[in-house]
Amino acid sequence: MPSTTSIIEDLPPDISCAETDPPYALASNAVSTISINTYSVGMPPSRCSFTRASGTCNEPLVFKIPYFQRDPEPPARPPSRLPPPGNIFLSLKLGKRVGRGRSGVVYEATIDPTASSSEVNSLIAPPLVVKISRRGHSTDIEHESFYYEEMECLQGVVVPRFYGLFEGETPPGSYFDPTGEGERREPGRDEIDTPDTEEEEHVPAAVSGAVSILVLEQVGGRLPLGEDLPPNTLHEILDVYTHLATLGIDHVDIRYANMRYAPQCPPGWPSLISPYTGLPYRWRLIDFEKAKKTNRRIDAFEVYHQQWVSRILDNLPFGDVVEPWDF
Repeated sequence: MPSTTSIIEDLPPDISCAETDPPYALASNAVSTISINTYSVGMPPSRCSFTRASGTCNEPLVFKIPYFQRDPEPPARPPSRLPPPGNIFLSLKLGKRVGRGRSGVVYEATIDPTASSSEVNSLIAPPLVVKISRRGHSTDIEHESFYYEEMECLQGVVVPRFYGLFEGETPPGSYFDPTGEGERREPGRDEIDTPDTEEEEHVPAAVSGAVSILVLEQVGGRLPLGEDLPPNTLHEILDVYTHLATLGIDHVDIRYANMRYAPQCPPGWPSLISPYTGLPYRWRLIDFEKAKKTNRRIDAFEVYHQQWVSRILDNLPFGDVVEPWDF
């Protein structure tokens, strides 16, 4: 596996870390089907099943000028260390909404062992979330799934642990929102993409038709606003981005909202040791629907990351969130 040089000199004192996941951990590819409640006005809840699917790669960003090239083509995915795919059925209960954006809505999710495969009783999983596609955005979720699959060796290190992409159909007029109501979509810091210029509309958390769902480890909160950042934050987050660059992945969506703390442990799981630097990290990057595979040189990546990340972090102590469209 290729190596990258860390710019972190001292291990932050508040990181809980481990070399591997706990014994009897649910494998990333162990689940073949999930089910989730859907709701319709005036109707009792019903269960919908969704089958595991593979992510789809978008158009890579290939540099033709030799100066910017690491290689003529983007690097290949590192060999997988996963066991053979499993056939577990997972029944999930949605909790509160914890995020929303252009392509999907994120809910806390808990496993119902009484309605899942019997194997679940002998396995453990970290706190989970599901990201459910909005109408017309299944392709975005499929792209995001592809990049989590590509970053298998970075799951639990600098990105969330990933448990699969699941797809299916929902009944006409149904919602995933446990209240049975839609949510008012307003532009703001929760939006993943550029500000919404359309009129506000009443958009359900997910609507009838084709739906794509990501099952992910729940990460921690955002960096603090209006106060000093923890020591070494800039260097650590740049180190995190260099991990992506090593795999030839351009996050593209470098934003305050997409830089999170690692899960709090417990109840979350410890951070895994990086296969590249031998260090744990207290940060996680999320939202890879716009990501690209690329053959860009790592040093060119580092200049690019320094420019964008430093602009964001420099403004946080003043309580300001600088977005890409502000640059």
